[in-house]
Amino acid sequence: MALCGATSIGEPIELLGPPLPGVVVPTAYSQEPAAQSPTRRLALAAAAVPPLVLAVLIACHAVNVPWWDQWDFVGVLARARDGTLGLTDLWKLHNEHRVLLPRLLMLGSALLTSWDVRFELAVSYAMAWAVFLLLLRLAAGDGAPDSPGSSPLVTVAISAAVFSPSQFENWLWGWQLALFLSNLCLAGAVWCLVSGPPDCRRRYWAALVAALAGTCTMASGLFIWPAGALLLAWRTGRSRRLLGWLGTGACALLAYAWGPDASAHAPHWRMALYYPAEYVRYVLAFLGGFFLVTPPLAVFLGIVECAALAGGLAYVALREPRLMPQCRAWCAVALYVLAIAAGSGLGRLSSGYEQATAGRYPTFSMLFLVSAIAVAAVAFSIQSAPRRRWPRVGALLVLAAGLACAHVRGAGEMAALGGRLERVRLCVHDLEKADLFCLTEAHPDVTVVVSGVRYLRSIHYGGF
Repeated sequence: MALCGATSIGEPIELLGPPLPGVVVPTAYSQEPAAQSPTRRLALAAAAVPPLVLAVLIACHAVNVPWWDQWDFVGVLARARDGTLGLTDLWKLHNEHRVLLPRLLMLGSALLTSWDVRFELAVSYAMAWAVFLLLLRLAAGDGAPDSPGSSPLVTVAISAAVFSPSQFENWLWGWQLALFLSNLCLAGAVWCLVSGPPDCRRRYWAALVAALAGTCTMASGLFIWPAGALLLAWRTGRSRRLLGWLGTGACALLAYAWGPDASAHAPHWRMALYYPAEYVRYVLAFLGGFFLVTPPLAVFLGIVECAALAGGLAYVALREPRLMPQCRAWCAVALYVLAIAAGSGLGRLSSGYEQATAGRYPTFSMLFLVSAIAVAAVAFSIQSAPRRRWPRVGALLVLAAGLACAHVRGAGEMAALGGRLERVRLCVHDLEKADLFCLTEAHPDVTVVVSGVRYLRSIHYGGF
């Protein structure tokens, strides 16, 4: 049975009489796949390099030891083994996040592997692959071979961004699988909403499920709702579904904000009003922080990415409006990241705009960079008279240099973090001789580490 939106392409075309000798009659599908050019094969081989390099880096620097927030998870694990774990324990806030699905994933991983946290890293890596494949589908658009997003260079750029070691903190910290899951929910929801005909109900319901899953993942998942609303408003004839989407999103937000623990983690809205310039710098540094540069340079790169995205959209809208549907998915993805950056600024601005360049945020800012790349590819595909190649070549060289620097810096940061985690492992495994400074590297509250180590020793979990 054909999926929603699929067309029957296996039936032969009826002819008005026999074909003339020597005339090739087109069929509903190509009989032989087009041979790939050597350039395309080389580009596809290059796209396989970043995930392979990243897998090697993770394997070399991963350490089986809980770190920071993972020590708070020991209580959840203990209640699960005792049979006293309830929905309240899974739904309660962790900072400003409802990490229901990540807790379930980590709990299943812990029970399956005696809590070898390296398995959580493998889960994050697998989800990154799923995000990568969905982004490729979004870039391909209608699947035409000459689609700008189908360019081998775009594939290589997306691969280099998604699997960049600049996300070093999230690649080596199992707790951060929530970020990859949030991105996966966003990519899945966007793909369901932009693919297939407008009247496809199953894709709409699948997008709703993905958005609800994102809401149960962390605070960033809440911003899937405005991204999906943008896509539904973009396509005509979806007013009822748009209202249903907004209503479901409002209910999800109320459920997220409900509870006695919600007020304690409310964002500091006034900070953005008192310090608007600092707040703008925070958002821009968040967007440009993917490249692991200094905060002022991250602000500059954030401006460049915003200019590339906005300029590309304006150019396409003015020169070739018919290509704008190829940009709608990337507008939704960029809106998702912008909303995360704005929300993070409300909660973290008190620490200074430099906090926007923390090692956990490149997993989100990566999506904004990919959006800018995809929109720029659509803009550059428009033929101009006379056609100039130097802007394309210049942009490609700058992007390649930036991605290469991010990979080099990220690989160094992964090695440094791996060494730090190894010191933490040696410290907690020799708890009786460990000093205070060593234990605070594992978690700021030493009592949490001590009680966690004793419990994990008693059940032989976590490498103990």
